Amino acid sequence: FPELPLAPPYAGAKDYIRVEDTDDAAALCALARLTCEALAELPQPKRRKRNAP
Repeated sequence: FPELPLAPPYAGAKDYIRVEDTDDAAALCALARLTCEALAELPQPKRRKRNAP
């Protein structure tokens, strides 16, 4: 969705994708799928080991 505009959600925030037509279910589903795929490609944070008491 490179054609979607970027805008900050509030003053001083970084820009996020601005979704204006929230009634278009197909577009929202596609955006959610793309977001999920992009997040899956990010490296997972390493988990801390817990010491047994």
